[in-house]
Amino acid sequence: MTIIGESLPRPAAPTPAAAAAAAASSPSTTAPPPPPSTVPCASAAAAALPAVEAPQTKIKACCACPDTKRARDECVVTRGEDACAAAIAVHKACMRAEGFA
Repeated sequence: MTIIGESLPRPAAPTPAAAAAAAASSPSTTAPPPPPSTVPCASAAAAALPAVEAPQTKIKACCACPDTKRARDECVVTRGEDACAAAIAVHKACMRAEGFA
């Protein structure tokens, strides 16, 4: 069995002398990059994005609309699903208002 990349030759590790020569030949006067907040394109990109409202705290579907859920479940258990269409519709409307499909 061959592992992917196993047959490819690996590059030789640079010798300490070669690494020192490369460090000595590279200019050390390069300026560090500016901090991210001062990059001119960052503010332009942020201005181009549409304003998005902060999402409300994320509620799990099991915890949303506890009152309508309790009424729906009690109705279905005692009377059956066919007799509880109104309670089911109220719970569905509440769940949609909370952001669930």
